[in-house]
Amino acid sequence: MKDIGTIKIRFLKYVAPPNENLCHLWLGADKRAYGKFWDGDKYESAHRVSYRLHKGEIPAGMVVMHTCDVSNCVNPNHLVLGTQSENVIDCVVKGRADKTTKARGEFSGRAILHEENVLEILNSRETTANLARKFGVNFMTVSAVRHNKSWKHIER
Repeated sequence: MKDIGTIKIRFLKYVAPPNENLCHLWLGADKRAYGKFWDGDKYESAHRVSYRLHKGEIPAGMVVMHTCDVSNCVNPNHLVLGTQSENVIDCVVKGRADKTTKARGEFSGRAILHEENVLEILNSRETTANLARKFGVNFMTVSAVRHNKSWKHIER
């Protein structure tokens, strides 16, 4: 990484205050629910950048796992090192690997909004950006709700 101090300041601009689970949710760009961060040279997963900024380098062959099971959480206290096989075992043991029973809405391990938030978004005339700030999420999360890309089971 380039200058750690500068990167940390930039990084923290995209981190929401802790939620009720003490997750620090990533508000910046994301890719398949995992945050991504531009360090000046390349994009990298936000949780990996958070680990390095707060705990140190990631040894070769190790992955950064979420103890909270929230993919866009960057709270360093929720991040631990493990092997890819430990990560897969963790996924299976916690029931996240079973694709036959898809948890929806608040019951999804990736949910950051609650049903009442989604209903408010759907019924609001506020801008997408304002709602994103209000709920501490990326504006694309609000946009996905409004354009029926997520929370499809909620009656519109």
